[in-house]
Amino acid sequence: MLEILFCFVFAISDGDTFTAKCENKTIKIRISAIDSPESDQPFGAHSTKALAKLCFNKFAKIEIQGWDRYKRAVADVECQNKDVDEYLVENGWAWVYDRYAKKHLHLYPLQGKAQVNKLGLWVEDNPISPWKWRRKRK
Repeated sequence: MLEILFCFVFAISDGDTFTAKCENKTIKIRISAIDSPESDQPFGAHSTKALAKLCFNKFAKIEIQGWDRYKRAVADVECQNKDVDEYLVENGWAWVYDRYAKKHLHLYPLQGKAQVNKLGLWVEDNPISPWKWRRKRK
């Protein structure tokens, strides 16, 4: 069941995760379909700043798609009338997360355009995706 909430974003964890106050409860949100650089990875801080610029101390429309193993809501999010995953991907601050992007195929052309234009993390010739970065650290 799709659940839509309007929440106040008061904390940014990284480039694809934030915490929001939704009515009387606090919810940690993982933005669906994307994966941003890890905090200790090149461009991690830039990605976090991009998400903060768009959503921090703002109200967000949150469409919960499900819950992950860390008990975060996985959601499609809008801040300032912008689709957050589209904004981050088209500006080069996140990858389309192939594993979870089956309902978000519209993100691939945005990522391709960011790559061609060398935006954000795509200024590097071969940036390492966050899922490979995490695997390398283990």
